This record gives sequence, C-alpha cells and structure tokens, in this order.
Amino acid sequence: MALFQVKLVHGPCNGQIKAISQSDWDLGETTCKRAVYVWDGLPNHKDGVRWFLYAPKAPPLPGSGAGVYAPRATKGWGAIQNAVNRGLPTAQRKIQGLNSATSAALARQRHR
Repeated sequence: MALFQVKLVHGPCNGQIKAISQSDWDLGETTCKRAVYVWDGLPNHKDGVRWFLYAPKAPPLPGSGAGVYAPRATKGWGAIQNAVNRGLPTAQRKIQGLNSATSAALARQRHR
C-alpha cells in the first residue's frame, strides 16, 4: 500500500507531516485529531510535499462521523446542472427539428 507525505497547515496539527493512503490522496482529504484537512489544490510546494489545509467548517469524513465534504465536487455539480438544464433541452429541440424536417422530406418523396 503506497503512502504519500503531506503537510498539515493550520488547525490542531499545524506543521505536521503525515503519511496518508492512496485513497486519502485521491480524495484530497484527511483527518488529524478529528479535524478535517483538505488539499489546497496546488502541486508540491517548496518543501516538496502537498499541503492539506485545515477546514474548520467541514463535517467529519466518513468513518469519523456523519457527513461528506468534497469542495471540488460542488464545482463539477454546477457544470452537470448547466448541461442538464440548458444544454440538454437545446439539443432535444435541435434533434426534434431535424426529425421533423427529415420526416417531411421523406413524405414529400413518397408522394411524388
């Protein structure tokens, strides 16, 4: 099992280097002393490790209590909502128009 070194910034574990699992690395979140730390989104800093920032208002991660905190997921959710609420109806109208035009053209050719 691969372990990754991260630096915890602020909060109760400020300045500590922690080895985290592949799943925590992929999730971009970890805990220390029941506090949640979230990856700051930047590649490695000058010290060569990723920084995980204290997230004081984050609910505990699964396994440490109820709730999920996924800051990057909410940005993706906005893109999905936009695609479904705006892009999909527009595409459906275009498809319906093409289907109507195709049906009309086929009907004209049959009656010749």
